[in-house]
Amino acid sequence: MKKIFLAVALLAVGISTASAEWKIAGDKIRTKWAEEVTPSNVLPEYPRPQLVRNEWQNLNGLWNYAITEINAAQPTTFNGEILVPFALESALSGVQKPLNEKQLLWYEREFTVPSKWMSQRVMLHFGAVDWSADVYVNGVYVGGHTGGYTPFACDITAALNKKGAQKLVVRVWDPSEKGEQPVGKQLSKLGKIWYTPVSGIWQTVWLEPVSKLNHIESITPSSCLRHSDIIVKAKTAVCDGVVAVEVFDNGTKVGEGSAPCGTAVKIHIPNAKLWTPETPHLYDLKVTLKQNGKVIESVSSYTAMREVGKVRDQYGHLRATLNGKPIFMYGPLDQGWWPDGLYTAPTDEALAWDIQFTKDLGFNTIRKHIKVEPARWFYHCDRLGMLVWQDMPCGEQANKNTFSWSRHQINGGSDTELTEEFKRNYYKEWGEIMDFCNREMSNVVLSLDGRKEVHDRFRGVPGAFRKALEGVANCQAEGLKVGLRFTINKRNAVEVPKIFEILLWVCAIIPGVIFLFMKIKAKNHFQQLEQKRQRNASQIDNYLEQRVVVLQNCAKLLDKAIDLDKSTFENIAKYRSGNTGDSDVVRNELGGQIDNISRNINIAVE
Repeated sequence: MKKIFLAVALLAVGISTASAEWKIAGDKIRTKWAEEVTPSNVLPEYPRPQLVRNEWQNLNGLWNYAITEINAAQPTTFNGEILVPFALESALSGVQKPLNEKQLLWYEREFTVPSKWMSQRVMLHFGAVDWSADVYVNGVYVGGHTGGYTPFACDITAALNKKGAQKLVVRVWDPSEKGEQPVGKQLSKLGKIWYTPVSGIWQTVWLEPVSKLNHIESITPSSCLRHSDIIVKAKTAVCDGVVAVEVFDNGTKVGEGSAPCGTAVKIHIPNAKLWTPETPHLYDLKVTLKQNGKVIESVSSYTAMREVGKVRDQYGHLRATLNGKPIFMYGPLDQGWWPDGLYTAPTDEALAWDIQFTKDLGFNTIRKHIKVEPARWFYHCDRLGMLVWQDMPCGEQANKNTFSWSRHQINGGSDTELTEEFKRNYYKEWGEIMDFCNREMSNVVLSLDGRKEVHDRFRGVPGAFRKALEGVANCQAEGLKVGLRFTINKRNAVEVPKIFEILLWVCAIIPGVIFLFMKIKAKNHFQQLEQKRQRNASQIDNYLEQRVVVLQNCAKLLDKAIDLDKSTFENIAKYRSGNTGDSDVVRNELGGQIDNISRNINIAVE
């Protein structure tokens, strides 16, 4: 008992010491939640609400870190400690250092595995690492990933020691805009619309055990309002067994169903409550995997009765619908950057507050701008009632001098030429983002940001404009959520109707005419002001010259008055001393001098 108490005491001292040593880096602006962040309390919530396991271990906290040259071997010494999951450049990491394309970022920490997990498979999960990650456990390479916005997992079972501490090392390379990959708004040279780069681990890292026989890898829920069905598709590691789903409404079971692995489960929900931004009602799910009648595992999830679609209005225009009714979606172009955590919100409360504040402003939609948020952000959108338009992060425009998107040229110009490496990275990441976002209920539109990214599949293809629209329509008809933004250039301008082209020219010319008119009017106004200023300046100069002459005359008269005054007092002194001859003569002289003084003073005053 004494040994256990001593071990607990030492652990508490170790945590206290680590907390005391770590501090927020820099002195820049922080959110009010920054002070709540400590090494022992870093984003403790389960990070994947769409698929929740009861047993798990959070690896957020202090890790060792080192920055080396790009070709360096694994370091034996480290630069210090970093608070995971905050990016290297962030204040909350405690480091706030940049990383360039010729450097590597290394992470290291130790962890222990509960003994009861050793009979199962142990999965190591990363919410997101920007950009390229290689993972080693006890010196054994267990997996890697490229792409800064999507989760990945490694099965580390074979690399684990039978007991004791396990050593985890992660090697990261992130060239930011210097590389050939999507980066969103990250740029080493800040300014205009660009933000601080985000390198390394920026979402929660965690461990969880799964069965060696089989386990559930993902859950994708949907619904069919026509039949009042909830549909759940569970992807399993091995396509063997049965998936059973129970649906709960505030703890009360309202439906259940089952289907073989690989087949979607349909559950009828009587008197279903529809999800809307005003009434964001969610149903809880219990998903169970069985083989030969034996329960392999059970996980928790959630869903909603909701359908996103389209309908033509009285003018023949397509309108978005929610649950069969047209809906006007309005909201901000949300950047998702935090002053202290950069890509990562300081706390889960902060993450939810940002969404709630957007809703309090009267919006019902968030367009997430060229960044992908963690799974808990989408969960908060679901429970708070917020629709989401998801962008694909861009990349090539930030670092290429040849960026030449011709947005101002209808019948000319060209798009930026992309390298094959960038295209491969782009397609891979966009596919992973679509898979990830399609599992999140709140997503309405998965869009390519047309100001920066035009899907290369449609570049330079004859009839691309028409084919793109047909492709979107087909995807929507199949229930898929997809959006399209299109750049008009010399290769596809012929696809645009003539009236649309005329309207574009009118829209382009009118602002120019208005600007030219305002420019001419402003020029005339400034010319009038200059002429008035010159006239006023001439008048002021003449006035000042006259005043100078007057002052000079005053000075001369005052000097004369002073001389007369001096003579007068000398005569007064003689008169009083009795040295004068005729007092009347003296009095007359004094009177004359006094009169002269008065006249001189009057002249000076005038």
